[in-house]
Amino acid sequence: MELSLEMMLETDTPIHVHRRRPQFAVVGCFQVILFAMHIAQLIIGALNLHDCPRQPFIPIYLLVIGVVTLLFSILQCRRIRWSACSCLVSLFVFCWFIAGNVWIYSVYEPSYNKTASPDMYCNKTLYLFAFWTMNLNYILLGFLLFCPCCSCFFVLPLWMVAYIDD
Repeated sequence: MELSLEMMLETDTPIHVHRRRPQFAVVGCFQVILFAMHIAQLIIGALNLHDCPRQPFIPIYLLVIGVVTLLFSILQCRRIRWSACSCLVSLFVFCWFIAGNVWIYSVYEPSYNKTASPDMYCNKTLYLFAFWTMNLNYILLGFLLFCPCCSCFFVLPLWMVAYIDD
C-alpha cells in the first residue's frame, strides 16, 4: 500500500512523495509463525526433558531458548527497544545459540532406539525438531544477509544510469 503526500513549493507545483508502508500482514504472519515456533520449542523441550541421554542439554536448550525468545518478543511488543535489558537478552540468546549448535550438531545423528543403546539414545521428535529449527535459523540468517546484498546489486546500477542520464 502506498501513501501519497502532496507538497507545494513556492511555485505552487504539486510534488508527489511516495512512501511504502510495510506490509503489516506479511510481518504479522511472520511474527505469528515465530511465536508459534518458540512455544513449540518450549513445549517439546519440557515434554522431553529427560529423553536424550546422549546429549541432555538439547531439551534444556529448547526449553530455555523458547522461554527467553518469548519474553524478548513480549519486550519488543511493548516498545521497549535497545535498552540495556534488550542488549543483555540479545547477548544471552546469541551465546545460547552457539551453545545449542555445539550440543545439537556434535551428536548428529543419535540412536533413536531406546532399547538398543540407552546411552546413545535421543528422542527422535526432540532431536529432529531441535536440528531443523537450528537449520531454519541459518536459512533465515542467510536470507537476511543475502537480500540486502542483492538489492545493492540491483539498485546501484539503476541509480548510476539515472545519475549519468542527468
